[in-house]
Amino acid sequence: MKLIKQSILISALAALSACSGVPAQLGSTTTEVPKNVDFSQGRPINARACGFQLLLFIPIAVNSRMQNANEELIEKARGDYISDVKVTESWKYAVVGTVYCTELSATAYPRK
Repeated sequence: MKLIKQSILISALAALSACSGVPAQLGSTTTEVPKNVDFSQGRPINARACGFQLLLFIPIAVNSRMQNANEELIEKARGDYISDVKVTESWKYAVVGTVYCTELSATAYPRK
């Protein structure tokens, strides 16, 4: 009986300590819109990051894909103000696992 309780406890702890993602703040980090932004010159930018779930059990870059896509989006903005961020999630079955992708699309507005 003690062995069963220990097994249940270990299983529960393993499930609770499973995958966890990294929070990512989307768009520009300022809380107020800067006055020196030219909203008439916006340009679309996109970023995409994917991860793989091997055998539906082993995550490979799955939890960090939002953060990776956000970093790529910031790079493509080249210091411009980022707004109107849209998130699209997709997945594909890949025989031995699943590919999960996150795509971010936004508008980058240059400074005056």
